[in-house]
Amino acid sequence: MKIDKNTNKRFYLNWRWYYHLVLLFILVYMFVVAIKYGVIKEGWYKNLTDNNKYNFILSYDAMNSFFTTHVNLLTFIWLTIIILGYDKIRTNSNWSWTARNLILNWNILMFLGFLVGLIFTTTRLANQLVLIERWTRYQTIVTVVVHFVVPLALVIIYFFEQNSCYYQFKKLTKYWNELVLVNIYPLFYLGFVIVRSIIYKKAVIQDYRFVYGFLNFEKPLFGSSSIVYLVLLFIITILVTLVVHINIMLYNNLCFNYQNKSSKTNQLKSDQKNLNQKNNNYKS
Repeated sequence: MKIDKNTNKRFYLNWRWYYHLVLLFILVYMFVVAIKYGVIKEGWYKNLTDNNKYNFILSYDAMNSFFTTHVNLLTFIWLTIIILGYDKIRTNSNWSWTARNLILNWNILMFLGFLVGLIFTTTRLANQLVLIERWTRYQTIVTVVVHFVVPLALVIIYFFEQNSCYYQFKKLTKYWNELVLVNIYPLFYLGFVIVRSIIYKKAVIQDYRFVYGFLNFEKPLFGSSSIVYLVLLFIITILVTLVVHINIMLYNNLCFNYQNKSSKTNQLKSDQKNLNQKNNNYKS
């Protein structure tokens, strides 16, 4: 169900456009800081004190192998499109709203994954970057912003942007295309890690070979079969992604109901005010 309420002001008069713009600048700045300190100066990903001439390349490659970096890049692309075409994009169009939902889903997956890593604080499950005692000041800032602040910011702006799309859960199969699309990138990322691990094995590179400990199918967290473990990883990824997306749909409907209820209330107040004005004019 879609209701066209695209009454946005010109982008330069709309605070939501500036919200997206600020969020974009934050992502770009965090990427620059990660390059400057994480790769070049402080060596968050690789020990820069040894004499390996490929350290900077390997460090940069490690940074770009993370799910977080990929999601941030996708978010950057989406924000750029939103900012450049804010007046032209119909907020109630299928592709526009689906794209917003996908970006929110992947950011939430990133947030949940990192949160689990922090709670259990084990490199067997995640990687050495979850060891908080090793964080530098800039590493702490970048980590907190990209894993927590950005996803929260997307959840907040979602509330204010949503007043035109509603999901009918009795007809959930209508949205099968969105439920399929949201799984494409997480599954692609699993495939990316598998291929990368094979390439790194041939190159005799062990650091961040599987990126995250739980993706090491050669040493499964449970069981002994790499094939079975990989199949389970794919199934669990699909299920978790779907659960997150269904919750986004529920949040979407909650926002829709609140925004449209507020609009109706404001309209009733306006009608009542006009009616009172007419009565006063009539009496005078």
